Amino acid sequence: MNSEDTPHTKSNTRNQETSFSILKSAGIGGIGSIIFGVVNFLNNVLLTRYLGAESYGVFVLSTTIISYLILICLLGMETSMLKLIAEYRATQDTPKLKGSLWAGMGTPFAFSIFVVLILYFSADFFCGSLLHKPEISPVYKLLLLSVPFSVLVRVLLGALQGAKAIKFRVIIERIATPLLRALIIVAVIIVDRGVTALATGYVIVAIAGSALSIYYLTLAIPEFFAKDKMIIESRKIKNLAATIYFTRICQQVLTKLDIVIIGYFLPAAMVGIYSAASRIPPLIAVPMVLVNLGFAPIISAMHARSEIEELNLQLKITTKWIITASLPLLFLLVYFAPDILRIFGKDFAAGATIMTIICFGFFADSATGSSGYMLMMTNHAKFNLLNSIITGILSVLLNLVLIPRFELIGAAVANTVSILVLQILRLIQLFYLLKIHPYSLDTLKPIFSLIMAVAIALLVNFIWSPENVLFSSIATTVLFLGCYVQGLRILKFSPEDEIILNRIKEKISGLVNKIFGSKKTLE
Repeated sequence: MNSEDTPHTKSNTRNQETSFSILKSAGIGGIGSIIFGVVNFLNNVLLTRYLGAESYGVFVLSTTIISYLILICLLGMETSMLKLIAEYRATQDTPKLKGSLWAGMGTPFAFSIFVVLILYFSADFFCGSLLHKPEISPVYKLLLLSVPFSVLVRVLLGALQGAKAIKFRVIIERIATPLLRALIIVAVIIVDRGVTALATGYVIVAIAGSALSIYYLTLAIPEFFAKDKMIIESRKIKNLAATIYFTRICQQVLTKLDIVIIGYFLPAAMVGIYSAASRIPPLIAVPMVLVNLGFAPIISAMHARSEIEELNLQLKITTKWIITASLPLLFLLVYFAPDILRIFGKDFAAGATIMTIICFGFFADSATGSSGYMLMMTNHAKFNLLNSIITGILSVLLNLVLIPRFELIGAAVANTVSILVLQILRLIQLFYLLKIHPYSLDTLKPIFSLIMAVAIALLVNFIWSPENVLFSSIATTVLFLGCYVQGLRILKFSPEDEIILNRIKEKISGLVNKIFGSKKTLE
């Protein structure tokens, strides 16, 4: 047998193809995330500067409550549609695909209308008597109208991802929605109508998003409109959705309830400062989110084929990639925290310490790689639910204890500790259930590179610090990133990484040649 045909060689080739597939999906999501990040950041800057800390706090508190309502009304259908559409697409079972999609769309949409009607007519009591914030009632009432449409969008996004139409999901979620919001914000600032007009604009965005989602559904899942009969597997859908539903609720408690508790104990201006400080750290988790976009379905496929060794290898490779990309983001966000928050306005610079604490929590989340998806996609979703319940309860207790005593610092500590506990639980369960973990000796390379880069950047900045703040910040960033990349090169990339990097270079080179070749042809 030729050496090229050995099982070991075939296995290596398959692993390389898998790794490249993950990066390709991450690239699609990455383009959308860059656009989303830039536009969303500018949106927040415009909002904070136009509204000020207090009005911005009112708006943030209202939108946070609405995000909870959307989650409650979804009934776990977004992720359920992702799994079921992918499954029925693979087996070409059109009747069940249609039935699942109709159930997934109709049930939460009808439920959300029912919930909105009740909450709309009790809004004054809820905002005034329960939250002790009667000033948010007008904004809250308007935003309630967006809930059914937002629910429909979320369900359809899950269906599009299940159909592997990631491009359409990125267009809707990462490009069209933030751009529409940007137009609304600019229009509100021009006419100077305040937070009420802004809330009305957000309702319009939700309606437009649902229309766009339905349009892309017709392109991505034409079977949905086929004349085949419809089969609804009620029990299967209910069981899957219920597990996901309660998991998501607990996760939302872990990530968003701090805003609500701060709003209860502290002035609205404090809510605005905390919200601004907590909006930047999620950038650290972007590499993990992008990797998971392609890795999640691969986990399920490998587990179904009992390819545990290959799965273990891919987990280690992807975790190393995530840590390598997340570490420089952690340093830059922590180092420039005061300057970043000052962009929102001078009142927000006080949140630098809060932002730093939250940054470490998001890095802890990223540093465990795809451990959450590993549990979910290997038929251990109940452990994710258990973890979410434990850390959700812990988050509530810590926030209730720490916020009255330490105010915003207490909220940041509660958030970070809860995330740390969640990740530790996942790692323990992953090793116990599957006998795998996400780390290898290669994981140390980005850590050593970071230490070297930070030391050099801080030393140079201490010796030579230009008076121009912008120039100094750019110089420090470029020096740090240059030293970090050079450190990785000195410690050497793994053979797998070299192969993937070469393939990426080939793809980019081919794309560039194609673009410029087309221009020459036109000339």
